[in-house]
Amino acid sequence: MNHPLHLDQITTLNALAPGYATAMLEAAVVCMDDQNHLSGTILPVTINDRGDKNNIQLHWTLEISENIRKSYQEPSRTTDYGTMCIAVLLSTVLVKNCSAVEPTMGNNGFDFYLCDEEDEYNFYLARLEVSGIRKESKTNTVEKRVAIKKQQTKRSDNSGLPAYICVTEFGTPKASYVKK
Repeated sequence: MNHPLHLDQITTLNALAPGYATAMLEAAVVCMDDQNHLSGTILPVTINDRGDKNNIQLHWTLEISENIRKSYQEPSRTTDYGTMCIAVLLSTVLVKNCSAVEPTMGNNGFDFYLCDEEDEYNFYLARLEVSGIRKESKTNTVEKRVAIKKQQTKRSDNSGLPAYICVTEFGTPKASYVKK
């Protein structure tokens, strides 16, 4: 079964500044367009270490203008922001009660806190580490990147919060969203 995911919804999530969310959306659409993917593309998402998958159908309405294209010429930064868009939205679908995200201060081994806006006592649900690959190669695969990111999150294991790793590859496209 294909589950729809509308990338434009990133701009409606609480705790993200509108400009930050818009940059994520624009970057994600530029990455998809760069790899010749259209709205409606299926994103197979590995959801556990056993290799089980969910098929997510990605949709967006954003039209890429020449100004947007020029603004996202740097591939590494564009891939990072595009991956954040997909990872954050996947979190709202795949993590129970996740209704918002909060960026972290850095150097702690993860990128976002996953949050439950309805629970004032357990606001932080989990940690999320995000990574992106524009086009996979023999030496840079989703599986290798997931392993690296699992190690990286060890720096914040003392938080007591579970960690999720999301690696998105735009070439195929495909993603892995696994709990450590």
